[in-house]
Amino acid sequence: ATNAAGGINSTAADMAKWMIVQLDSGRVAGADRLFGEGTARELWSPVTPMPIGTWPDALADLQPQFRGYALGFRVQDYRGHKLVSHTGELPGYMSRLAMVPDMKLGVVVLTNQEIGAAYQSIVTYVLDRYLEVEPTDWIGVWRDLTALRDSTVVARDQSEAAARDTSSRPSLPLAGYAGTYRDAWYGDVEITEEAGGLTIQFGRTPSLLGDLEHWQFDTFYVRWRDRELRADAFITFELAADGSVAAAPMKAASPSVDFSYDFHDLDLSVAALGVLFLGIGLTILVWPRSARWSLENMITRRMMPLHSIVRIGFGIALVLAAPSTRLPGFVWAFGLLLIFSGVALPVVGFERIKTWSAWWLEKPGGAIRGWSLLAILLGGLLAWAGT
Repeated sequence: ATNAAGGINSTAADMAKWMIVQLDSGRVAGADRLFGEGTARELWSPVTPMPIGTWPDALADLQPQFRGYALGFRVQDYRGHKLVSHTGELPGYMSRLAMVPDMKLGVVVLTNQEIGAAYQSIVTYVLDRYLEVEPTDWIGVWRDLTALRDSTVVARDQSEAAARDTSSRPSLPLAGYAGTYRDAWYGDVEITEEAGGLTIQFGRTPSLLGDLEHWQFDTFYVRWRDRELRADAFITFELAADGSVAAAPMKAASPSVDFSYDFHDLDLSVAALGVLFLGIGLTILVWPRSARWSLENMITRRMMPLHSIVRIGFGIALVLAAPSTRLPGFVWAFGLLLIFSGVALPVVGFERIKTWSAWWLEKPGGAIRGWSLLAILLGGLLAWAGT
């Protein structure tokens, strides 16, 4: 296997053997059975319904009545028969597999022709030949459909470019857009300022390294440096009330981008909790000693319940965020520590805590100074962890 999407180096002969095993419910000649008929039925039973829509007139004879996604297969009807199929696409590698179980028929096409119409024409021709259907010029049909699709995409891209406001300018200096953005499912996306421009790097996908070109307002065009990806995108920076970046949704720049680049599903937001801790800690640390002493008295004697609630709230937030951070164990443990301390603080009492931490309290305001230094340390770690 070459990647987690199921990229397997194989041959036509091997794929033919694999289809025979599938169509014979797991039987292998001269070997133990791999799976039974029940497993085969389960593999080919729809789990997720898929929309059908209205197919082009040229494909009206192939319009299915049902369509769904099974356990690793697409399932639909084809000219009155159940069709089990799937495709596979990587740069330079295209494939389509189709099986008609009730006819024990399987077809697989492996090609480096990087257009779906190529394997669709071959598969459809072979299926119709075995089903003894009146011949159709499927190469011509798919060629015309491809030309129509391409012209539609070009018209759409030209229309979007014409509507662009080229006189607009970004709301922020470029440095204002730089930072670590996080999606709870994907992880970190880094945007950095370098050489007078912005670059974007997806943390878990090294090939997704690109340059941001201003499009309009706070929207930038993401041009990937690996041009074989053919998956350029738009990223729009949404600003908070204070003018800082709050989120950065993305979408494919053109309908021609393969559906697997689901940029629109990302929920990128600024990793800001660590920065908040850093800001609080640094702000308090530079206050005059008298101000720190007054704040310490107010928090410890007059605002103890609120102090506990804030600790518990921060702790819960960290525990929930931990799985999507770079250091989940650390963030989770620190969150639990905050929750525990928030619960224990009213029970134990601040005077006893002062006794335990007397080395911070040699001078008035010592406790608050210690807390600010701790906030700076933890804020730095949390920011680095992507929280």
